[in-house]
Amino acid sequence: GKRFDELFDYCIDQDIPILTHCTTVGFEAQSGWGRKYSHPDFWANVLQQNGRDQLRLCFGHSGGGTYKVQGEHTSATSPSGREIFRYWGWFAKNERDWRDEDNYTRRIIELCQHYPNVYCDFSYLHELFDKEKRKLFVKRFRDALNSDSDYSFDDKIMYGSDWHMGQITGRTSGFLGEMKRIVDRINPNLGPKLFHQNALRFLRLDAFLARQKDGFFSQEAQAHLEWLAGLPH
Repeated sequence: GKRFDELFDYCIDQDIPILTHCTTVGFEAQSGWGRKYSHPDFWANVLQQNGRDQLRLCFGHSGGGTYKVQGEHTSATSPSGREIFRYWGWFAKNERDWRDEDNYTRRIIELCQHYPNVYCDFSYLHELFDKEKRKLFVKRFRDALNSDSDYSFDDKIMYGSDWHMGQITGRTSGFLGEMKRIVDRINPNLGPKLFHQNALRFLRLDAFLARQKDGFFSQEAQAHLEWLAGLPH
């Protein structure tokens, strides 16, 4: 609609980052909207529009994992109107499930690799504590890192704690430790990108600081932010 068009154009003009929740369940304005409107293909339709390929966008949870509702796999609706009865995300057990047109994670990886300002984060993938699912994640992650694309996937990933969810499960520090071990196993040089460099680039912290008037932050806060952004003091 017109209001969304105006929002997207404003964000592009001002280079404002957008974070969107992207799993078939969870954070939603109204009950059922997460399953109905969270599909990454809705965002693909925006990115394909004239002048909107520069939209700065992050897919929260990068599609997520396997979701069940009352013992049944989550049902969702794709932009094509297809009913989704099975959803595996990162933890697809076979190529059929991974290549499914409605696997959010696979589609997000493709968008990250095709558009310059599209990113994703790895927040609340609690299934990584399961040994077999962790193996599936490592395989999919490694494949994405090694695939040929317009933009390298290792420049598009960010660690996310989703801290309040971690507090609920009591596994905040455990999840961080698990992600560190996975990254070290795949490529030890990947850590700085995952844990801070890509986030700084996505948020454009250097440009944000340059726009602020003197006195906007305290000297201590300004120095800390400049240190994070890698700017000279």
